[in-house]
Amino acid sequence: MFMPEPVRCLRNAYAALKPGGRIAVSVWGPPERNPFFTVPMIVLRKYVDVPAPDPNAPGVFAFADRAKLQFVMEQAGFRDVRVEEMNVTMADFENGNEYWEYTREMTGPMRSLFEQLPPDKQEAVGREVAAAAAGGDANNPVSLAGLPLVASGVK
Repeated sequence: MFMPEPVRCLRNAYAALKPGGRIAVSVWGPPERNPFFTVPMIVLRKYVDVPAPDPNAPGVFAFADRAKLQFVMEQAGFRDVRVEEMNVTMADFENGNEYWEYTREMTGPMRSLFEQLPPDKQEAVGREVAAAAAGGDANNPVSLAGLPLVASGVK
């Protein structure tokens, strides 16, 4: 996900394997299937212009498209490439506020955009994220799903 030259990186992994050796990599699937990451950004978009990500740049969802992931693996030389979905629970929190406190401490684009807002807007974003993650009431427990994609291949 974060490799500036993914084919080159995977070719190096390929070179390190013995013939018949296997590799497995895990990336995040589509944003809409990974609310743990997307809920805060959806709310933040109401308050600040969030630039659309470059689809070719490294990032959390750089390989969210199964076909792209398979293509890159095959370009690196792997055969019998398979891409499978794995449904997981990313996190459980006592309530939406706990989720927001955890999320707010994360680094990355969301944090820098959030910190540009005045304090009153930051508080509003926090309240909305907490409520959105908890199904509308920030006092409800939060359990957010995630969808990693696992790609495997053979040298």
